[in-house]
Amino acid sequence: VSRIGLWGRSMGAATSILVAARDPSIAGMVLDSSFSNLTQVMYELANQYMRQVKVPKVLINGAISVLRKSVQKKGNFDIRDVSPEDSSSKCFIPSLFAHADGDDFVLSHHSRILYERYVGDKNMITFGGDHNSPRPAFFFDSVGIFFHNVLIHNHEPDPVQMSGLDVYSAYRQPASNAGRTVGQGG
Repeated sequence: VSRIGLWGRSMGAATSILVAARDPSIAGMVLDSSFSNLTQVMYELANQYMRQVKVPKVLINGAISVLRKSVQKKGNFDIRDVSPEDSSSKCFIPSLFAHADGDDFVLSHHSRILYERYVGDKNMITFGGDHNSPRPAFFFDSVGIFFHNVLIHNHEPDPVQMSGLDVYSAYRQPASNAGRTVGQGG
């Protein structure tokens, strides 16, 4: 394998950005519905769902604090450090960002934040639907074109100049011509 492309959706897209900030050998990435900051999306989700149940904000903060401590103890990392937004300013890998306009799980402003901070070549596609809606055909067409360009087209070998070269002449040359370069006259 000589070229690697990443295609991540939601947490997979966020993970792709985190990896790309450390591994510049990746040829390109498709980033569908990424969050920009884990704790921010956690608060947004909690607030969205807790409004329906009328839970005080102090309980949401307490629950996220307990979760953070648990992850620190068991996972040996801080959820506050899971920030694709911070990593995106260190990525130079060509990327195609995508997000559904009606996504109420990971709000589309997350992809816009990432897109704005991203320093590599980038494009953004938006489409109707929500977080788990089937993606439209034009999205898959765009992904195909994008990966063709970053994985194949930009890295095809240059055509070899063959003018004046007769590959059979090496077999037809008499022994006295041994050592001469094929195709330079005879």
